[in-house]
Amino acid sequence: MKRGAGLNFDPKAQLQHILEDYPGGQLLSEALQNAEDGGASEFTLLLDMREHDVAECALSGPAFMLIDNGTGFGDREWRSLRAVHRSEKRSSPKEIGCFGMGSRSYFHYADIIAVMSRGKYVGIDPLDVTARDGGWEVDLTAAAADDSLVEARRLFAPATHTGMVHGELCEGFDESGRGAAFRLPLRRAKDVEREQLSGTGLLGPQISPAQAEALMADWADAAPRLLLFLSSVETV
Repeated sequence: MKRGAGLNFDPKAQLQHILEDYPGGQLLSEALQNAEDGGASEFTLLLDMREHDVAECALSGPAFMLIDNGTGFGDREWRSLRAVHRSEKRSSPKEIGCFGMGSRSYFHYADIIAVMSRGKYVGIDPLDVTARDGGWEVDLTAAAADDSLVEARRLFAPATHTGMVHGELCEGFDESGRGAAFRLPLRRAKDVEREQLSGTGLLGPQISPAQAEALMADWADAAPRLLLFLSSVETV
């Protein structure tokens, strides 16, 4: 059963302002910092080029996926993700990211952030692309196999125990108990056109599959250097 994610801000203008402070191209470093703060030993970044059989076309296409085997999302992390105008990491000086403001940099690439962690499937949709009241929250432990659960399983199949490569991508990730998996659907030409027609500006440019592949190559080159600055994450 989906329910609204409860975004508690005027999203677009604030996101545009925040993204000015987070240059594009930093997805890997921001995601690694989040994984480090969550105590992860392993982190995976992949480009899922498949088209998934889900009802919502805004979620179905190619996407970046970020997976770690850290502590995952508790109440504090969910609050931080939903409150784009502040980050609770500021009260914890030892933490670099902790799913705080750095995660907002993901909106350089996608208009929607979908997250699976510790028994929840949550979507942050500040532009309300999916017409789900700014996002959604699904209890993955629910017995009823409704459309929301089917959607979550299909979109996150490479990472979950229902996927054929679970454990190979990120050892220790468990959708119900440990770690976090993000899915960032690449911003399409139609998404850019939609926001141009709104007259309120864009969160970011279109990210074509070819551009995404080029970014992946750049991040692969950068990963060994970034690991030198981390104490928890050992494998990327």
